[in-house]
Amino acid sequence: MGKIIKIEEKAWEYGLFKVDEKYLIHVPIGSPSPGFDIVHELNTEEIELYNKVGINGLMKRIEDMKVNYYDYEMRSWR
Repeated sequence: MGKIIKIEEKAWEYGLFKVDEKYLIHVPIGSPSPGFDIVHELNTEEIELYNKVGINGLMKRIEDMKVNYYDYEMRSWR
């Protein structure tokens, strides 16, 4: 993993990071136990949308990540 740059973060809601040339969004969830960060790599469309309207453009994705977390990469807090 290369250099990590924090682009934007709201505690307990989301974090947007750039790692090398990839943009990753992390969404923390406390359940199921022990808690997880749900991770998604933004596609080109999502990056362009973020650049145009900011985090509001990614709110549908963030909500989907909270509900359908098993469809995404899950990183345990433990």
